Amino acid sequence: MAVNKDRIRASAHKHLQKGNLPKAIREYERLIAGDPNDVRSLLKIGDLQQRQGHNELACDAYSQVAQTYSKQGFFLKAAAVLKQILSINPQLLAINLKLASIYEKLELGPDARRQYLNAAMLYAERGDWHNRITILEKLVQLEPTDVPTVKALAECYIASGNTQRAYEVLE
Repeated sequence: MAVNKDRIRASAHKHLQKGNLPKAIREYERLIAGDPNDVRSLLKIGDLQQRQGHNELACDAYSQVAQTYSKQGFFLKAAAVLKQILSINPQLLAINLKLASIYEKLELGPDARRQYLNAAMLYAERGDWHNRITILEKLVQLEPTDVPTVKALAECYIASGNTQRAYEVLE
């Protein structure tokens, strides 16, 4: 089986040298079919998709890589790949939330807060007050003395019609 992998990799490399990215991607996909956890090939697929301008497909490949790294406990590597996805499309709410969660696992509080704030902004842009409130509550739990976040949470409660809860938060 290792010989087949080597041949497939060599074929992919040959296609890359010729500038034939679609054929190279197909070869890397053959490697993935044999080993779905082959993160090196998944990363390469993501890179090649991005080079072709297929950003959504690149993000899908990178997301699989991040998920695999996370399952294996390689949280720093997962975070790096998630940041790469956000460099392509910072509007991906699920990726912002995954990255915030990984930062929490790594005990990187300021980084987790930043990602949660990004998620809260995305929820606000979408008019999803319920989920924005949930994120802001989490932020207030992480940093109860952060006055701007407490104020934003109270404003969300007021906007959603829950003035009683807004007063409780402000106390």
